[in-house]
Amino acid sequence: MSHCNEQVVTGVVNELQREYGKEATLTVSHGKKHDYLGMVLDYSRDGAVIITMFDFISNILKELPLDMDGMYATPAPLHLFAVDENVKVLDETTAQFFYHNVAKLLFL
Repeated sequence: MSHCNEQVVTGVVNELQREYGKEATLTVSHGKKHDYLGMVLDYSRDGAVIITMFDFISNILKELPLDMDGMYATPAPLHLFAVDENVKVLDETTAQFFYHNVAKLLFL
């Protein structure tokens, strides 16, 4: 939330804390830059917000195995929807890793 009077913001935050912070303290940040769900929201430019996810992307890339690299001309190759019935099924650990990272990329 935003207001020209910082005391108004503090008052509302305190009310929210009393009502919803019983189980755990609410997370509050002040200023022009905020980290939220892997995004950096930057309000330092008048009339604009700049949203970046550079750290989120960097962390995804750090987690990927070294042999997972390469380049493609398009993210949708012709074989995208072709089903290979003879492919080896992933073990549970690798499958969970794959699902986890696909979900991160979908969020990105």
